[in-house]
Amino acid sequence: MSQARPLRPLGGWDLISRGRFEARHHGHVWTVDLDYLDFGEKLHLYRDGVEVEVQKSPAKFELGESATIEASMGLLGMRQVDLVVDGEATMLTPVDGTAEAWRLRLARERPETSRLIGAMSWAVLVVALLYEVPQLVAWIGGALGADFDPPFTLPGAANFALGIAALAAALERALRFKSSRWLG
Repeated sequence: MSQARPLRPLGGWDLISRGRFEARHHGHVWTVDLDYLDFGEKLHLYRDGVEVEVQKSPAKFELGESATIEASMGLLGMRQVDLVVDGEATMLTPVDGTAEAWRLRLARERPETSRLIGAMSWAVLVVALLYEVPQLVAWIGGALGADFDPPFTLPGAANFALGIAALAAALERALRFKSSRWLG
């Protein structure tokens, strides 16, 4: 158990560097707070704004009365952050001021735009995957002494742009809790 530290307000760069999720349960507000740039992957649990526990991801916080909060981090965001009561899981709500809350609000207020962004991110990830697999095979083959040339290569600037677009697309999917082992 950590020292009782108060939950600090979100602001500044927290939009892109922090995740914060809340749920109400048995008269308390439970908050899971994390720093995406913390390589220790520590998840902080707060009850009514006061820190009560810190665990490394994946975490299972016992709340009592057959209730837990189960949370795990992915490469670019949270894979899961659920309140589980008697075996029934409910996702915690992203807190305003986080990227997840912004993405959820976009999906609610502009569903067509949200679907378009989602489809574009999926397409970018597929293109990046189809491009990178032959590159990876060529690299591994070269390291093993085999001779394999990828069917096509991109100029440096285009390769860099594809990498940035793929990173943005993977982040967009992570903000919506959409993941697949093949596409991020």
